[in-house]
Formats: sequence, structure tokens, C-alpha cells
Amino acid sequence: MLEQAAHTEQIGKYKIEIYQDTDSMNPVTDYDHGCSIVMNYSDYKRVAQQATTDKSEYSSVQEVLNEITGRDTWEEELYNEETDEYSDNPEQPTPPKNVVFVMVGQYGYYGGISWSRYTREELQNMDEDDINRAECVLWITREDITREKWDSDERAVQYCKAVAQELDDYSSGNVYGYTVTDTETDDEQDACWGFIGDYDAEGGCLDQARDMVKYYQERDEKATNFVNQFYHT
Repeated sequence: MLEQAAHTEQIGKYKIEIYQDTDSMNPVTDYDHGCSIVMNYSDYKRVAQQATTDKSEYSSVQEVLNEITGRDTWEEELYNEETDEYSDNPEQPTPPKNVVFVMVGQYGYYGGISWSRYTREELQNMDEDDINRAECVLWITREDITREKWDSDERAVQYCKAVAQELDDYSSGNVYGYTVTDTETDDEQDACWGFIGDYDAEGGCLDQARDMVKYYQERDEKATNFVNQFYHT
């Protein structure tokens, strides 16, 4: 049984109803992406009802960040054989050269994901506490840019931001579907689900429903004209 509609409008004899979609596909595991995504398991977040990993074999966000910040090969302390002592490493971790852009996120208590963006240079400033607090990460490499045939790093960055927004919307339940009903016959004419993002956004769920109503109205008009021509010939 459907919950209360988030939006209802009548266009002629057709009624559009917009509902929250609580059973849509998971964009992390069910969609193909031009970037890599890893999210830690969380039993109270819709986006991470299972360990969600896209195109990678990492077991956790921390494993990813230790690698792409260069901390997996960096030693905090250096051993001096002559003095038999350890001292702080004066150098910062060096991220792999193929890493172009990284976004690190934390789940909101009531849903949603708060993202922070990092360039390759900014990754050097991430410390162990930053890494341990992270709950999700998406990143793009030079190989990804070549494979996806993006003509600039900026296009890749914009793509990553769009994916991050998609995951934020999904995890906060900002996913919708519509039904179109003929109110004269009470027959459902059309339904479609899985629209991620605000339902009233341009090209979103509501716009798609209105386009379908327009299609049915044009179909009805053609049928009426055909009947009129038939009976007047």
C-alpha cells in the first residue's frame, strides 16, 4: 500500500500522484560509475544496508584513504641505525600521482551524506583522525578520465560532485516515483519509480509524469478525431 502522496495534481481527467520510493535500486551497487566508490557498512543508513563497494576490492573506507593519501607506504617515525633512535618523519605522505580528485563523506544522523572535497595536494593534509572519521569515499584517477574520455579534469570533478549529490539524495530518501490515473475510469495509466533527487527538479519525476499526461491527452484527441471522422463520412 502506498504512503500519502508527496504531491498531487489534476490535469484534465488525469491525476498525477508523486510518492517517495522506499524500494529503489542502490546507486552504489546497481549503477555503473566513472569513479570508484566505497562506503562503510551502517545498519541504520539506507545507502549502506550492505557493504557497498563499486569497482574495487577494498574492505573499508580507511583502507582506501590510507592508500590514496600515501599513508600505507609512509612511516610516521624513521629509524636511525647509527643512533638506534626513532624520530618524526619530516616529510608528508605522498599520494599516488594518478589520483586526481577525492570526496570524503560522513553519514548524517537522520540520513544524507556530508561531503568534503580534496585535491591530490590537499590529501597530504589528512591526518589519522580525519581518515578514521570518514564513512564513505569516492575518487577518480587519471585512468578513469582517460577511459571515460573526459576532455578536462574539471569535467571529471563535476561528475564526481554529481555522483556525491546522487548518493546524498538516495541516503536521505529523496527518491520518488509517480502514478498517472484516469479519474473517469479509475485506471492507472502509467507508473515509474526510482527518480533520485527533488521530484520537482527540472527533468525530474514530476516533469516526466506531466510529459506522460501530455502523451495520453494527445492520444485521446487522436482517438476522438478518428471517431468523429468515422461517423461523419
